[in-house]
Amino acid sequence: MHNKTGVKGVLKIEEKKEIQKFEVELPDDIAEGVYSDVARVAHKEIDFWIDFGKTLPEKNKIIVKTRVYLSPKHALSLLQALQENINIYESKFGKID
Repeated sequence: MHNKTGVKGVLKIEEKKEIQKFEVELPDDIAEGVYSDVARVAHKEIDFWIDFGKTLPEKNKIIVKTRVYLSPKHALSLLQALQENINIYESKFGKID
């Protein structure tokens, strides 16, 4: 659904075999997004983080546009969601090289 405040949907999170439903709101200023052509992943014992950046070849530089922190459990969920979506994408559009 799309409304004045942004995009809304439902996020289902399974914990201990219970499904919790959350309303997800995507404000217009966030919905615009940030383009990234490079990502750097790092971790410590308690968390992972991903820096998303933009390459500036003319300056031989990468500018980090945003950093996202994740718990190890959420990092694994992200990995699984990305793999599932890549599989769907490749079945529709062909293998990504």
